[in-house]
This record gives sequence, C-alpha cells and structure tokens, in this order.
Amino acid sequence: MSDAGGDGNNGDSVPYYLMPVAAVLGTYAVIASFRALYQAYQNFKYNPQTATAKQRLNAPKPIKSSQFAFLIISIVISIVGYGYVCALVNNSITSSTVFDPYDILAVDPSSDSAAIKSAYRALSKIHHPDKGGDTKIFQKINLAYKALSDEVARSNFEKYGHPDGPQTQTLSFALPDWLLHPEGKVAAVLVLLYLAMFVGIAIYAIRYVQAADNKASKAAMDTSVSAADPAYLASHLSPTSTHLDVLYLIATTPESISITSKNIAKAEELRKEKLKLLKKRNPKK
Repeated sequence: MSDAGGDGNNGDSVPYYLMPVAAVLGTYAVIASFRALYQAYQNFKYNPQTATAKQRLNAPKPIKSSQFAFLIISIVISIVGYGYVCALVNNSITSSTVFDPYDILAVDPSSDSAAIKSAYRALSKIHHPDKGGDTKIFQKINLAYKALSDEVARSNFEKYGHPDGPQTQTLSFALPDWLLHPEGKVAAVLVLLYLAMFVGIAIYAIRYVQAADNKASKAAMDTSVSAADPAYLASHLSPTSTHLDVLYLIATTPESISITSKNIAKAEELRKEKLKLLKKRNPKK
C-alpha cells in the first residue's frame, strides 16, 4: 500500500511564498484594528466644549477624516486579502494531497465489493492501532473502505475525484494549520518574518516613547516658563512702578521672550524659504 497522504511532486505547486503575506496581512489587520478602536475611543472621550487649552492642542484626529477612512479601508482590504491568501494556500494543500482509495486498499478499480472488503480486512489486521499499527494509516484505510463500499461515494470518486462529489474553493478567515503549526521551510520563513516584525515593533515603540518624552519635556518647559512669569513680575514691580514699567515688564516676561523667540525663528525659516523660491524662479540673478 502506498502512502496516499504523501505530498509527492504535487507539494511543489503549493504557493508557500504567500504564507508570509498572510502573516503580514493578519498582523496588520489586528494592529490597525486596535489603532482604529483607540482613535474612536479618544474621539468619544474628547469634548471640545469642556477641553482645556492643552487638551485642544492634543485633540485626537476626528473620525470623519480621510486618515480614519483610509485606516478602515486598509483594515478591510487586509482582512479580505488575508482570507483570500489563506484560501489559496489551503486549497492548494488540499488539492496536492492525493486521496486514492484504490491505491490505499491496493485493489484494482474494477474490483467488486467482496475483493474490496477482503483487502480492507487484511489491511486492518496489520494497521489496527490495537495491534501496533499507525492510527493515521488506519484512518485512511477506513476512509478508503467507506468511499468504495458506498455506491454513491464510489461513483462520485470516479466522476469527480472525491467521494463527496464536486469540490468548490472556499474563502477562509480562520487561522490555517500551517500558520498555527508551521513545519520545515514554512517555519523558517515565518520565524524570520516574525523576528523582523518584532524588531520593527520594538523600533516603533522606542521612537514613540522618545517622542512622548520630548513632548512631555516641551510641555514641562512651557509650563515652567509660564510659571516663572509671576515670580519675575513680583520681583521687579514695586508700589512706585508706573504703567510704562508694568507694560515693559509684561513684554519682557520669560513667556513673552520665549514666544517672541519662536516667532522670530519661524519668520527666519519663512524668509529662507522665500529666498529659495525666488532663486528658483530667477536663477540668473
């Protein structure tokens, strides 16, 4: 009896190269879904009427925006793509696994029911698990016998190549077995892919934390600058200060100087950009 479950040369037709694509699409769909839910939660929690000035500066991106719409569309596309790729691979694996009940029972296609039953009994005595046989081989023997002992199943196999009749491709969204229990080169490719993904996530997390720290430092510095204003005014104002002294001190507070410095820097950047545009328009001058 030959092994009907062996891949043989048909295994080469399985698109193993698409397996990492399914892993990437599935991972993106999960991460992007959490991001979309978090953004929706932020919008639900944010109230522009009661928000402080700082909260308004850090207001979440609205749900009714092109960014959120693109995020939702990308999630849908990734989910559909994941299901399509899984269906292609699973159907290829299924079709590459040849089930030939005649070959399993080692009988001729023209054999009658008595010969098929006799072959089944002989193989059962050898491969039965209670007698030290292999469970998977015994299950194949049982399936082969059922396929040939039933007239409808035997007719379906001879007509369509399957005891259950014509087979159709299905779009599957469940995690396939080759992703849950990878083996051989599939496992190697997935391990490399997941390592690259984890490195990417780690880099993103580090950059995110650094950006958050910089943002917090900037906010703390702005707060400290504004908090220094009362101390500055208290140390320089006196009962004899005139209204001109008050105006001068207000204009020279740390916060005013900080804002002015930022505005000067922005103005300088705009001036440089305008000079570049003028040079591009008039290169000869």
